[in-house]
Amino acid sequence: PGRKRHLVRGLQDNMPAGVTLRVEDMNLERECGVVVFDGKCHAKLIASLDALQQEDMRIIIHEHGGLTQLENYWPIFSGLLRSDTLLIQVGAWGDCRVPMLPSTQVYSEGSLWQSIFRSSNLENRGDWDQMPGDCRVCQNWAFTDLPRAELANRTKVAHHNIHRVSSVYDWTHFCPELMTVEDILACEWCDQYASIWISP
Repeated sequence: PGRKRHLVRGLQDNMPAGVTLRVEDMNLERECGVVVFDGKCHAKLIASLDALQQEDMRIIIHEHGGLTQLENYWPIFSGLLRSDTLLIQVGAWGDCRVPMLPSTQVYSEGSLWQSIFRSSNLENRGDWDQMPGDCRVCQNWAFTDLPRAELANRTKVAHHNIHRVSSVYDWTHFCPELMTVEDILACEWCDQYASIWISP
């Protein structure tokens, strides 16, 4: 699957005669991004992955557009990843050494959780809420703004995030699940030492 054709042409030219090669272009007119999240675009991508799963494809080579790590996220919801399926991804965006889930280290924006953060908040939230799964990422501003020693104080971390403003947006735009200091303090998935909080 994918829109680029470099790898496809190479496979078509070199594949043995007895091997069936199916090319799935995902019906996309353009690559799906995250800065402006288009739910319809990503839904076509998911539908194509679902079609491959329904046809019981066992070896799948996915040539990324290189714009977002969300192409690593959607196969989970399409049921594509099974114990008998080999998924090979080519041209993925970001650094392959970056873990799929956030850690207590700082990484570049070429990460899955940064893609979810950009796609699920602000003006993108409406489209994101129509997608499968209900994962949302909240950025822990205190992680980057405060000295590490101060992160031990959860109350201070909560107050810092609630009052943090980025451009014209306040905390409620970035993490509507946690509207108050009390919400953050009661949150079981809010690790004050993590850069990102993932809503389960």
